[in-house]
Amino acid sequence: MKKISAREKMVETALRLFHEKGIHATSVDAVLERSGTGKSQFAHYFKNKDGLILAALDYFREQMLKGAYSPFPSIETWKQLEIFMRGFTKWQANVDYELSCPIGTISHDLGGSCPEARKLAHEIFEWRRNYVAAFFNKEQASGRMKKNIKPKALADFCYTIIQGGLWMAKAERNAEPFENALNSALIYLKSLRKMKSKT
Repeated sequence: MKKISAREKMVETALRLFHEKGIHATSVDAVLERSGTGKSQFAHYFKNKDGLILAALDYFREQMLKGAYSPFPSIETWKQLEIFMRGFTKWQANVDYELSCPIGTISHDLGGSCPEARKLAHEIFEWRRNYVAAFFNKEQASGRMKKNIKPKALADFCYTIIQGGLWMAKAERNAEPFENALNSALIYLKSLRKMKSKT
């Protein structure tokens, strides 16, 4: 079994704590205590807390690109699109609606600080939107979806529903508004299909 380095422990722990508590409520000392690492190790790998935030975002991006947060390498059918979108409510139920999106949580706390981290968070969101847009592009190019629709705009629609739904479910500790929004979104999206579209 691969030995986890002190840096990896700090980064993975920081991402978990940022997700749970936000970056302002997470101190470097809290990260070190939970990860079982020391201040000298932190100073060796990171200049400051901003450096740790960047490393946590970069770690998330690496895992995302490896497929860790997606049920499929790419979305190929409408059924897979539905599984992808509903997967967020299932995940949130498993954590008792105590968490929302880790990158959304970090981005919210960043405000206008740390431009590098904001840029990296934007790249992560953009990759996720493109993951969805690629499916709509393929459907449209194959004549299985109406031509007067912009795939990127549809992906923005999907991802905004997901992000807003995660925040609402966390705030209310209740999935019903999120599920209602997903149901309505999927009805609309499926209305854009043509008859020969793959299900």
